[in-house]
Amino acid sequence: MDLADSCQVAYVRTYADEWAENVSRLAGDDVRTDLIENLVIALKKEKKVTGLEAVHLLTNYLREKQRV
Repeated sequence: MDLADSCQVAYVRTYADEWAENVSRLAGDDVRTDLIENLVIALKKEKKVTGLEAVHLLTNYLREKQRV
């Protein structure tokens, strides 16, 4: 959250995001992202982090989330 704030990046839902969610749902997957995941996606879209950095951030976040 601090990184997104310092980079002045916010998640804005797009038509492509909605389309991807609907395709996933129709395929039988219920994918729901939370605020942190959306911010990492926004950081990647705005090229504030690389794809590899975004993967690492998401991986670490999801691991921490599972521990709670």
